[in-house]
Amino acid sequence: MVRARLVIAVVLGAVVLAGCGAIGPPFVGFVANHDGHPIAGRWFAGLTVRGIGGTHLTQVDCRLAWIGRHWSYGSLPARTRRVYVPGTHRVAKVVCAWKIPKAAAGKWLHGFAAGYFAKGAEECGAFETIPVWRIRR
Repeated sequence: MVRARLVIAVVLGAVVLAGCGAIGPPFVGFVANHDGHPIAGRWFAGLTVRGIGGTHLTQVDCRLAWIGRHWSYGSLPARTRRVYVPGTHRVAKVVCAWKIPKAAAGKWLHGFAAGYFAKGAEECGAFETIPVWRIRR
């Protein structure tokens, strides 16, 4: 029997959305948290979105779906926890967590995240696909 392996992608760069001027160094980092595999019926904090080099996040969108062999069973609503820069109201990073349904045991999770930030007077964003995890029973 082959055991499913956890696939984690740690991404320090991101794709910057159009309309934000020249693409330079990364402004938003997407990091897979190392708290193990998601377990059916429990909360799973699987992704952290953070500003890089003094970038302060204005909004974060985390989406996750659990899939079977050939189709998607639906998306899971994310619960986010914001971490602020000490002494300010600026968001330094956001941790995304999901309640994994019991019926999702043995299925796979996948999705994407987007982090938005202000660059001058423009609202810009970066997005990245979320790592794929196998849900344990």
